[in-house]
Amino acid sequence: MKSARRRRVLIVGDRRRGRVSALARALEPALKRYVTLVGVDLDSRLDLRRERADLVIVLGGDGTMLRTARRLHGNPLPMMGVNLGALGFLATVPAEMPPEQIAENASGTLEIEERSQLAVTIVSRAGKKVFEGDALNDAVVDRGKASRLVTVGVRVDGKLAFENRGDGLVVATPTGSTAYSLAAGGPILHPSLDVWLLTPICPHSLTIRPVAVPGAAEIEVEVLSSGASARVSVDGMDATRRGLAAGDRVVLRKSAHVVRLATLQGDAFYARIRNKLHFAHPTVS
Repeated sequence: MKSARRRRVLIVGDRRRGRVSALARALEPALKRYVTLVGVDLDSRLDLRRERADLVIVLGGDGTMLRTARRLHGNPLPMMGVNLGALGFLATVPAEMPPEQIAENASGTLEIEERSQLAVTIVSRAGKKVFEGDALNDAVVDRGKASRLVTVGVRVDGKLAFENRGDGLVVATPTGSTAYSLAAGGPILHPSLDVWLLTPICPHSLTIRPVAVPGAAEIEVEVLSSGASARVSVDGMDATRRGLAAGDRVVLRKSAHVVRLATLQGDAFYARIRNKLHFAHPTVS
């Protein structure tokens, strides 16, 4: 009788982060007892778009998970994050878990969650595309380092939705609803929902509120006025090499690429927001 094929696993991380190298060294012998370890990349040398594996173990926090998703660029390898950061909404395996247990989990049954992404295109007022990329969390148009406000007009499927004057606007995926959008007053969305979230940042208005739009919609954010340092950030990465000028546009639609997250059995979304955000914890009298 043929034995089952061992899962092929790749470790990635950033050795410049304190505990990454030590954790990788501890994990290697443990993993080799349960899976086939196909590589360890702590220096971003591999082209993850072309790698072949059954699972990528990401050592780091949510920022490392976002960077790894960017490096995969559509390669549908599931990522399992071992959290060396703060909250750990994407990197959900605690770093305190013994290496042997992490390795055993990596070889066993995992829950695979598919997360939608935004395809982000920045178009100059002259009509030239100056950036194209995907966002797993969000795309943010903000005033940068300038003290003056930025005014943007937001169109959904070609129709004017609203104008916002303030510190900027977050366009978030359901995955990103627990990131910057939440800090700016947006709601928590379940990651399986097919919507995008438009969350104004410190709007200079008493009436404007976050808006959810269908996942099939095309969103266009046009800069109407800004200081010289207004910018676009895609998953925390500055996507503009120059300041945004009036007439520059950010066009957002559903990406063809999904990100696949591997989580441990029983690691439910609602448990994450309870444990990490202390959501709806009972008050103590």
